[in-house]
Amino acid sequence: MTRRASFLTGIAVLLVCFVPIRAHAQVGAPFQLNLHEPWSMAIGAGDTMYIADRLNYRIVQLSPEGAVLGRWGGFVRRYYDAGPMGVAVDVDGAVYSTDPAGSRILKFSPAGVVLAAFGTFGDGPGQFLVPVGVAVDGRGFIYVADALANRVEELSPLGRPVREWGTWGTRPGQFEHPFGVAIDGAGHVDVSDHLGGRVQAFSADGVYLRQWGHAGRRPGQFLLPFGLTVDRQNDLYVADELNRRVQELAPDGTVLHVWGGMHSTLFADPSGAALDGRGRLYVLD
Repeated sequence: MTRRASFLTGIAVLLVCFVPIRAHAQVGAPFQLNLHEPWSMAIGAGDTMYIADRLNYRIVQLSPEGAVLGRWGGFVRRYYDAGPMGVAVDVDGAVYSTDPAGSRILKFSPAGVVLAAFGTFGDGPGQFLVPVGVAVDGRGFIYVADALANRVEELSPLGRPVREWGTWGTRPGQFEHPFGVAIDGAGHVDVSDHLGGRVQAFSADGVYLRQWGHAGRRPGQFLLPFGLTVDRQNDLYVADELNRRVQELAPDGTVLHVWGGMHSTLFADPSGAALDGRGRLYVLD
């Protein structure tokens, strides 16, 4: 885990206009929030935002304008493991978050009521070591990136184990600490391989399909890729943490746009990324 232990300022909002001249993308003013090492975010119905505010052990719910609508916890506290790392929203508005110290996934109502908890500590089916990223597909199946087990685990809508895939390594289908998870329009599961410097795509049943990038600083390469999101054209957006940038890639791997970078002041430490219903890209920094 590489996130720096410092107080972060909030959200930088990138207003991305999906027009042929992508250089015309506009950058909005940051939302200044009282967050302590936020790791990921998701956007639900009505463009309501949910942020995993890790070291405050809570989920923060925001309006599209950045007003705080709610805060809730329920996460296990331990001095060496902190609060929620991943967050996702399903089609019915339920909110899911990883709880690494509890080795589980929590499911909340949109109002923050705990509806269910899935998982226990371990490396067997339905168990987790350090669950980080989480995503939910249109059927309600849950995909969890377990960074320490170096695998992705799929759960049914009721939280029952369906399958898992991945081991430690650099070959296709292996991981060096998977972090972010996103589901594209075809139901494919995209996973950021944090130390591996790449993003891998799998079918919904865990079959390896392709990868984007490898470790490096050039466009299309990554250093500690973190959060992921996918738009309606199945373009992939990657928070490229150590390169201090966000990259947009086409399904064939073509680099379409890069925001930030080592010589830019736009980002200090980008981690999460999400798209709202109008195609605006939000980046957690």
